[in-house]
Amino acid sequence: MKKLFLFTLGAFLLSGFQVHAQSPEFNAKLKQMMEISGANAVQRQLPEQIMQMMQQQMQQNGNQLPENTMQQMKVLFDNSFTQLMDLMVPIYAKYYTEEDLDNIIRFYETPSGRRMADAQPKIATDAMGVAQQWAMQFAQKMGEIFKSAQASEPSSVPGK
Repeated sequence: MKKLFLFTLGAFLLSGFQVHAQSPEFNAKLKQMMEISGANAVQRQLPEQIMQMMQQQMQQNGNQLPENTMQQMKVLFDNSFTQLMDLMVPIYAKYYTEEDLDNIIRFYETPSGRRMADAQPKIATDAMGVAQQWAMQFAQKMGEIFKSAQASEPSSVPGK
């Protein structure tokens, strides 16, 4: 259940962290937009939040994640971010022009844009907690439906 949640959360959060390889100018503007919009700040929070959730899950099972393992995971996240950004560049290029990026950057340079960028990491943190609670409730309800289907019609359940 937590693996599904982490995958879904990661996909949701990472959908906002995409980069472009069309031209050096486009890349520079995209990196500026990602930084000024708060998207990079949100992404920088993700590894710590994932590791905290993993630590909690391990503690629930009576285990502890060793500090050196957590450090290795942090290094992996840091090293993987640049690669991910490079892979996502063509997606931004598909939907944004350099002019779009210029306009987006101008917005984030306004007081409202700065407030929005400052709020993004906080919103992501709050949203993660809500999404985790929702996912656990959703998974429980899905499990109840599955158990009910298994009990009432075993022949209609896959694998039976």
